Parts: sequence; C-alpha cells; structure tokens
Amino acid sequence: MRIKETDVRICTGTACFVMGGADLLLLVEELAERWEPRGITREMIEGCIHISGSPCIGHCRESGLRPPFLTIDGQLIGEATLEGVLAYLDASCLDQTV
Repeated sequence: MRIKETDVRICTGTACFVMGGADLLLLVEELAERWEPRGITREMIEGCIHISGSPCIGHCRESGLRPPFLTIDGQLIGEATLEGVLAYLDASCLDQTV
C-alpha cells in the first residue's frame, strides 16, 4: 500500500488552538495507530504526510467558516475534527490498488 504525498497545515492561532486545533497536532500518532494494521509504519507516514503547525491562517473572519482550520494540499477545511481529518486522509492518501 502506498501513501500519497500530502501537505497538512494546522492553524495554531489562539481561536483554532482552543477550539480543537490542539487535538489536530496529534495527527501523526493517530494515523500511525490507525494505519499500522495495514502495514504502514510511522516512518512511512512521516515521510509522505508533511504535517506542520502554522500561526493564524486568517480564516476566522470569513463568513460561514469556523475554527479550527487546517489545509490539506491547499484545500481549506473549517470546523476540523481529528476523526474527520483521519477519514479524509484515509480516502485521499491511501492507494488501495498497490
């Protein structure tokens, strides 16, 4: 099984951090636990999914969007939850055909 190269940028601004962004920073640990039964190691994850925290990414003032925010390959996701991001990465990053 292959992992698609992916960039994840988690907003660590105050509003995002206190509204759940802190949980999103545990993404590597959660992915490792979730994907280990599929033969994917933490090292494989860290080599392909590039996760970084970022100071405020400035979306709190936009109508219709609420924190916490992150981007996955440039696509903005608002009201992000750890479980929602894990499901998104399951669907978008794992190549089931290999």
